[in-house]
Amino acid sequence: MAVYNGEKYLREQLDSILAQTDNTWELLAQDDGSKDSSLSILEEYAGKDGRIHVRTNESGNHGPYQNYNVLINYAHSLPARAFYLFADQDDRWDKDKLKTMKDFFCRHHSDSSVPALLYGDMRVIDENGKVFIPSMNAEDKIRRSPVSMFFDPSVWGCNFLFNRALLDDILPVPDNAGRVWGHDQYFARWAGIRGSLLFLDEPVMDYRRYRGSVTSEHDLTVSTSRILRRMRKIDRLAADHAVVYKSAQFVLDNLSRKELTPLQKETVRAIGKCIDRGGLYALYFFVAHKVNLGRKIRTASHLLILISGKYKKHLKALV
Repeated sequence: MAVYNGEKYLREQLDSILAQTDNTWELLAQDDGSKDSSLSILEEYAGKDGRIHVRTNESGNHGPYQNYNVLINYAHSLPARAFYLFADQDDRWDKDKLKTMKDFFCRHHSDSSVPALLYGDMRVIDENGKVFIPSMNAEDKIRRSPVSMFFDPSVWGCNFLFNRALLDDILPVPDNAGRVWGHDQYFARWAGIRGSLLFLDEPVMDYRRYRGSVTSEHDLTVSTSRILRRMRKIDRLAADHAVVYKSAQFVLDNLSRKELTPLQKETVRAIGKCIDRGGLYALYFFVAHKVNLGRKIRTASHLLILISGKYKKHLKALV
């Protein structure tokens, strides 16, 4: 759990983890220099339960993604665990979340040597705990093929469960990296190419969205009218898509540094070529690989930008 100024909801999240029916967990929480009482709350809970371990981010590289990245790197140095999860500071876990996800994972993935990641479903709640989206998977038509994940992953790290094989296989990002892309997209895309990507269509947590949260700027609802409005501002849309493609290129570059199977190598090459070239090749690629980004209008939006090539100038400007 990466923590920063989370005092308002932190106790509620910690209590939901303590209430898990599967009690074979340990929590590693890292504070990123909070100005509120977050660190003292973490230390209070750690004093009550020895399964909770608290540290601070001393890397000098701070921010929501940087804090998670430093924490992930630290986890590499610890004794191996069978499974890993990310936890946001302001959500609430169902009491059976850990058991449900572990049981599902073990039923559908038996080879512990193969990297694998499970993504669960979740309800979305407001700052008062009221549910306004009962199923994020249904709202966003979340299922993605491994190839489609590189164009619009739409997954959230707070609902991951993955095995040690994935943690060992994925190339670490240095603590002092200048630009750190989202750990959720990085892990999900990597798992899709190097192993297995699983989906659980059962809500196992409450995902809290409120003004001021890190992800509050992302609109979770999808509608034809909203996407059409964005498509009218095509340059802004191209800039947004360019960020997705830049993070995809980061994953592709790191995957290329691994010893890949012929199929993995060809998949990485083809995705990279689609992003590099765009144009009619993108149309061919989407058809050949049956790229599906949930809703047809969203798939059309990405395809329009790729064919137009308008994303390329924004892609070059990103570092």
